[in-house]
Amino acid sequence: METSAPEDATKVKVAATKTKAANDLKLKFTVPEEHPLCQLSLHLRDRGIRNFDPSELILEVLEQKDSKWWEDRLEKETPLEFKINRALSDPNMRKKLKELISDTHGEANQLHS
Repeated sequence: METSAPEDATKVKVAATKTKAANDLKLKFTVPEEHPLCQLSLHLRDRGIRNFDPSELILEVLEQKDSKWWEDRLEKETPLEFKINRALSDPNMRKKLKELISDTHGEANQLHS
């Protein structure tokens, strides 16, 4: 889903260094001029720092989120189809899903009677 950037937004490029233990992750996003990351970048530029790489800063900020937040976010971003397919591959969950569908279908028939 694409969204247009606000007029006062500044583009920030982030690149993580690739090592054997890490994935090479490159991000490109736009932040409004009043965003703290943009403000930091502008202040550093004013102080003569032209090649500021925000990778370490972004990683530090992201590490402040606990594992529960990441798990919740993963669940939120996971499509319903994936969750259904995962449930169908587990015999116990498949049985529960079948019962749920049967119960729901039976209730729907009762409503229409």
